[in-house]
Amino acid sequence: MTGTALRRSAKGGGEVNMGKLGDTAVGAVGDIAGAVVDPRAGLGRLRAAVTPRSVLLLGGGLLLGYLLARRRF
Repeated sequence: MTGTALRRSAKGGGEVNMGKLGDTAVGAVGDIAGAVVDPRAGLGRLRAAVTPRSVLLLGGGLLLGYLLARRRF
């Protein structure tokens, strides 16, 4: 399943299905890799992949990583 198909299937409900979170992350990484290989087509996919939900997940992950790294040192 591609990242676009996952986004379309995820739009059906309001709740976050934690089972598909990994699949969504893999789809996002694939979209980013596509942007590196083919910048024009990849940029369009990357723009489509940036949703408020993905920005929130990315920000939360960065904050969590920062807090965990700060705690260890």
